[in-house]
Amino acid sequence: MIGKTLNHYTVEAQLGVGGMGEVYLARDTRLGRSVAVKVLPEAFDQDADSIVRFEREARLLASLNHPNIASLYGMEKAGSKHFLVMELVEGETLAERMRRGPIAIEEALKFGQQMAEALEAAHQSGVVHRDLKPANVKITSDNKIKVLDFGLAKAMENAPANLNISNSPTISMHATNAGVILGTAAYMSPEQAKGLTADSRSDIFSLGCLLFEMLSGRQPFQGDTTSELLASVLVREPDWTLLPANVKPRVHDLVRRCMDKNPRRRWQAAGDVRMEIETLLSEPLGVVAQSPTTVAPHPLWRRGVPVLMTALLVGLATGFAVWNLKPSAPAQIYRYEVPLPGYRIFNLGPWNVLAISPDGTKLVYAMNNQLHLYLMETGEHRPISGANGEIGNIFFSPDGQWVGFWAIRERMLKKIAITGGVPIKICDTPSVSGATWDGNRIVFAQPQKGIMHVSEDGGEPQVLVPIPSNQLAHGPQILAGGKAVLFTLGINSNLQDWDSAEVVLQPLPSGKPRRIVQGASDARVVASGHLIYSLGRSVMAEPFDLKTLDRLGGPVAVVDKVMRSPIGLSAATQIAFADNGTLVYIPVGPNSFPDRRTLAIAGKNNTLQRLKVPPLPYLYPRFSPDGSQIVVATEDSKGAMVHVYDLSGGASLRPLTFQGRNTNPIWSADSRYVIYSSVRDGKLGIFRKLANGSGLEEPLIAGEESPALAPQSAHRLSSVLALYRAGGIQTLLLDGDRKPTPLLQVGRGAQVHATFSPDGKWITYMSTENGAPQVFVRPYPLTESMYLIADNAAYPAWSPNGERVFYYYPPDIYSVDVRTEPTFWVGEKHEKVSIVGSIHPSPALLRNYDIHPKTGEVLVVLPADSEVAREDDPKIKVILNWFEDLRKRVPIP
Repeated sequence: MIGKTLNHYTVEAQLGVGGMGEVYLARDTRLGRSVAVKVLPEAFDQDADSIVRFEREARLLASLNHPNIASLYGMEKAGSKHFLVMELVEGETLAERMRRGPIAIEEALKFGQQMAEALEAAHQSGVVHRDLKPANVKITSDNKIKVLDFGLAKAMENAPANLNISNSPTISMHATNAGVILGTAAYMSPEQAKGLTADSRSDIFSLGCLLFEMLSGRQPFQGDTTSELLASVLVREPDWTLLPANVKPRVHDLVRRCMDKNPRRRWQAAGDVRMEIETLLSEPLGVVAQSPTTVAPHPLWRRGVPVLMTALLVGLATGFAVWNLKPSAPAQIYRYEVPLPGYRIFNLGPWNVLAISPDGTKLVYAMNNQLHLYLMETGEHRPISGANGEIGNIFFSPDGQWVGFWAIRERMLKKIAITGGVPIKICDTPSVSGATWDGNRIVFAQPQKGIMHVSEDGGEPQVLVPIPSNQLAHGPQILAGGKAVLFTLGINSNLQDWDSAEVVLQPLPSGKPRRIVQGASDARVVASGHLIYSLGRSVMAEPFDLKTLDRLGGPVAVVDKVMRSPIGLSAATQIAFADNGTLVYIPVGPNSFPDRRTLAIAGKNNTLQRLKVPPLPYLYPRFSPDGSQIVVATEDSKGAMVHVYDLSGGASLRPLTFQGRNTNPIWSADSRYVIYSSVRDGKLGIFRKLANGSGLEEPLIAGEESPALAPQSAHRLSSVLALYRAGGIQTLLLDGDRKPTPLLQVGRGAQVHATFSPDGKWITYMSTENGAPQVFVRPYPLTESMYLIADNAAYPAWSPNGERVFYYYPPDIYSVDVRTEPTFWVGEKHEKVSIVGSIHPSPALLRNYDIHPKTGEVLVVLPADSEVAREDDPKIKVILNWFEDLRKRVPIP
């Protein structure tokens, strides 16, 4: 290999060899610099899947930029060989340095500080090292630390089965479904040794091992074989007496907490370790002085025995009394982020997407249309098999062994064991807005009906607390052993402004409801004796009497910038509390409502053309009737706008709206206007504006106090506009009086997603009248005839010739032949539209795809970059022992 050229890299010398490949010194002839080239094993060259996964990880690793992290410049291919190009770091490794013996205390702490800074930066970017060891740490000539091979253990975890790693000290043993053991045995964390998933706390354990070895000159865990080393890591404690005895105990505590075998008792973030080391370095680290010893003359010693014994007994008695009377030390508060794998889209909608078990040991969250379990004590992630699709309103059983959720498309409340399996139906319900498991029953809010309850074993739900039809209920919690229920009560007209709702306490089984807080939502009482509720993006707390159910003080903001439900009939705040004081929440960030979506057109032969549009949170794309343009909405925490895109490619995406929150765009029949819904001053309306952006927008309906209002389809041959309003489909004459007229209004469920056929003689729509969503076609104008297209389906659309109906059956789009003459007929073969990637689900009223009016091609919203995680992706934050902080900030009288 030496002397050969890989692309524009000339190999000059070999630097090392191991299971992850051979490392060479090379000259970059293009940029005129020396680099390190790591040539991957030949087995990788023959495994396409491994190369794809490795490239995905490499893109993420290349984004790391920190002075204590050796940079990864990229991954390249020369012939059949794949290789990494990395920063060349001159100097000796930490392993070479420690062969000369222990490192001075101050120098060791400075090295540890720099390693902690490197880990802190990587963890913030979602990268865990997984293989931190002395050989992966370089010391430059000016005593600066560079950590090498960040994340490569993760990139190698799906290595081909025939990859020979016997020459490497790095273990890569494929274990059972529990996980894959990765890392070097002497420095790996106990959870890695068990084959569980490594997270940021695993790196902190390895850092503790390096600190121990730098200070003592010995590895913390010993063994002649890998098995012995693993056993030592799992069950034995290091010989702490090897650490220097003449330094402050706080230095010992630093190392001990890094190396605690229980991840929950470790330092929870690398930044905390860094700050602790900075504090230690700012104080004297020198020898701890020994107390002087004075021996009294023999006669005085004998004469003093009775006095000394009396003083000793008195002292012991006093000390015992003081010890038992003094308050116990408060539990220490830890903050950290749950490391989430890869690209992530939480199942955001009008529902909560995370829950924590009452004992605080299990976290469940809905992400990427899958329910996931995170074990707080071990840091293990795993999907809950059987719980996938569009899921919301998650809640735990009292024993933490079951998770309840609302299956959105099926319109069912279900439960599933945390170990996975087949979900068990509890009941049908058209909607759920918050639920709780109270003993052997489940209590949930059905927004426009009231507070319901049903047996945990299933059955027909019963009304516990009815509410007026113009109000919305959310988030019930049973209090005082079943004597009252706490919930949020909103008004239909203000569903976009839950800060105007009120928190209500309803005595059970009957009694007069009592308003607890005006102008708040999503309230709950926690075990610390506090009432918690949301106001804007802040979480407020007040002391609360658990017996009398009365407020005992004023509100205090205790958590800021918490994600709220983005839309609709729910006041959900993405926060949860355990009885042991653990708090989990999703913070608001620049990418809280994931903006990495793009638009793509799926054509024939499985082709997929991604449009040249910037990554934005796209929703509801629609082709213009003449097929030349697209209108699409964007909606996130910053606002909601409507944009127009010319398919000729000659212009960029152009914003059309600038006032209010504007969504649900459609085209007029002549392609001249864009019609959209808008929220202005808390009230709903429908507006239209010329698609070229000229002129003023025109209100078609304004100042509505309806729970939902959205245009859905413009009739091609008349001025009729179909719209969704108050749970049903209505029509509006654009050249008439513009007063909505009911078309399809059924008492139970909703009729929505109406679309006129190209010839204007038929209308397709979705109905939840029977519980689960169904797609129907009916003649227009309406007759008694009604034809079922598909069960458990949504978002219907017509083909250009009106001879096929498309619909969404999660997670794919399907179509079926229909015939309208001489009688209506539905074909038996339902075909799936082949689209690369997963369609981004619509959070509200309209479909997230459209059919080209001439070619029949399918326009979809896809993740813009689903393979790479970003630093600003949504996160889950954890605060252990949060009640300690809460009691200090909001004391109980």
